[in-house]
Amino acid sequence: MSKTVEKSFNVVLAGVGGQGVILAATILANAAVRAGLSARVGQTFTAAQRIGSVSAHVRLGRVIHSPLIGVGDADVILGLEFLEGLRYLNYLKRGGLLIVNTYIFPPRQIMLGQSKYPDPKEVEDIVVKKFSAKVIKVNATEVAKSIGSSLLTNTVMLGVLSRVSGFPIDHRYLVESIRERSPSKYVELNIKAFNTGRKLIPQL
Repeated sequence: MSKTVEKSFNVVLAGVGGQGVILAATILANAAVRAGLSARVGQTFTAAQRIGSVSAHVRLGRVIHSPLIGVGDADVILGLEFLEGLRYLNYLKRGGLLIVNTYIFPPRQIMLGQSKYPDPKEVEDIVVKKFSAKVIKVNATEVAKSIGSSLLTNTVMLGVLSRVSGFPIDHRYLVESIRERSPSKYVELNIKAFNTGRKLIPQL
């Protein structure tokens, strides 16, 4: 059984190619169905190359019609890459939650010195002030590497997400979904990464 859901729970996932953003969205949707909920997923790719921006909208609830989340309607922004998480801040509702991976994966403009990487503390202050939102910062990629591969970043972040107050899916359905959807050689590592992510923060 799912947790009590009075309305939709909306998550925008954002990252770069190769981080498993779409896999993470698929795992969420599959887990929701296992929990007896409806789920819709919308995805976008802003560039074809591996390091291009990738995002996905995931809507969970009893009855979900559209896969797209409106501006100001996301309960959570899950940024698998720091700058990509910030790119979608306009989707965050007031009082929402920004969860970002603090591992620096600088885009081409920053590597070329054309722009400056933002200071995480300054970003947190802006988010709190503008959106009355909470910010959770975790170095998910370093955690993933310590488990075995940076490719586990997405499931570490899903573990953190599963601790959020109001998140409508019991963690056991996420574990089942990870087991079903992960590439076979990464199943156990992904489950370990998910459970490790759950331990990174207290229940919110």
